[in-house]
Amino acid sequence: MLGVVCLSGWIICLALGELWFEWVHALGSSFFGQVCTVAWVFALFYHLLNGIRHLCWDVGWGFELPQVYVSGYVAMVVAGLLTGVVFMFS
Repeated sequence: MLGVVCLSGWIICLALGELWFEWVHALGSSFFGQVCTVAWVFALFYHLLNGIRHLCWDVGWGFELPQVYVSGYVAMVVAGLLTGVVFMFS
């Protein structure tokens, strides 16, 4: 939720002018801003992959306990890889 508020604030500051945008850009470019951005992108990918996982459960796939654990670990690893790919090419 906080990530969406920050993204909305960034868009609003973009509309308010160069001074506001530079301030928000400096905040986002700081170490704390970059850590928060990476965490937010990871959370987005993790949420997306868990949504796909739950859709699979809705059709009856992967209910056995070992498959549940494996799919959870796969979701975390793939979310980490996708986050790395996003920041590698940005």
